[in-house]
Amino acid sequence: MVQSVGIMLAFASMLFIETIRSVYSNSGDAAGVASLASFLFCCVVGVMTIWQWRNWELYSGYDYDKMAESFNKGEFVGVQLLLLRGVIKSRKAASGNNFVLRERIKYMALCLFTGIAFMLVGMVIG
Repeated sequence: MVQSVGIMLAFASMLFIETIRSVYSNSGDAAGVASLASFLFCCVVGVMTIWQWRNWELYSGYDYDKMAESFNKGEFVGVQLLLLRGVIKSRKAASGNNFVLRERIKYMALCLFTGIAFMLVGMVIG
């Protein structure tokens, strides 16, 4: 799902740059400004999602700090227990993360298609 966010972000950013050029050359028609705002919102949501994923704020179920600490101390039974707890928690965490990603993908797709529609209207009218 994160890959889908990246692909949509790539298209939205390219269309965002093209819309900036179009709005600048057409002296800011309403459809172009609406398209620009829609692409900007899509890009912001995509960048925030990737940034949040990169910082491990979307919980994975594992407590990596405790696992590394137990491993470094040589407490391998503790590491195994932490791994088992992580496996149990990861299903719930993954479903929660997937829900967050699905909602963000839905908003990004809506903004992307709205921006494309406004961009096309601006091209046809302008």
